Amino acid sequence: MKYFIPLLICFFSNILYGQDIEKLLNEAHTLEVSFKENAALEKYLEIQRIQPLNQTALYKCAELLGKIGARETNASIKEKKYVNALAFSKMLLKNYPNSDLAHESMSIVLGRLALTKSGKEKVDYVKEIKLHADQAVKLNPKNFKAWHVLGRWHYEVSDLNFIEITAIRLLFGGMPNASFNLAAKAFEKAAEINTKFCLNYLELAKSYHKLNQNKKAILILKQLVNLPNTNEDDPEIKLKALEYLKSWN
Repeated sequence: MKYFIPLLICFFSNILYGQDIEKLLNEAHTLEVSFKENAALEKYLEIQRIQPLNQTALYKCAELLGKIGARETNASIKEKKYVNALAFSKMLLKNYPNSDLAHESMSIVLGRLALTKSGKEKVDYVKEIKLHADQAVKLNPKNFKAWHVLGRWHYEVSDLNFIEITAIRLLFGGMPNASFNLAAKAFEKAAEINTKFCLNYLELAKSYHKLNQNKKAILILKQLVNLPNTNEDDPEIKLKALEYLKSWN
């Protein structure tokens, strides 16, 4: 009996603890889909403090820090948020190495950091971004965000300047197999999996434009502006789409 009561207390404590985490996760999700990403981030950070290796919390902390950082106009604050996002992604990957979400998270955060750099610094990220994105789609071919990253990788590598091309040739021992055509194919794959991913439609349209397929690009932009908003960035993405429509028509 003296061992039974402590075990019983421990059992019910674990149930209540799990319920508390589930409640916090539901609250965080509700905030996020209500376009209150800063508040959602605070909730996910709270979950991660309580349960440091919670997979969802680690993933969401990295994702939201990256998204919020992308809107930041102060370059040093932007980079700080990206660095913090990378720390969560690394923790996620260390503890869940066979998770497609962990590799997807790494590819996205590294991609964001790469866009803040230029020259050799930017190129240093190129190989690792591709490695993680490839691994994510290998683990889960339905991971539309990883397909989107691959599209962005092909687009950005194909759009490098002379100095960056020189650096990437040294890194890879030649130019990697990248093209605007492969970018479009990866974005098309992401669009097949998720038909409401506004940013993906924008990048797909840009890829078609680079391929001189303006009719396709304009059709995609028209689809984009009629999509529902699913996150805080979508209204801005649609404004950019309208700008392209004016200039490409």
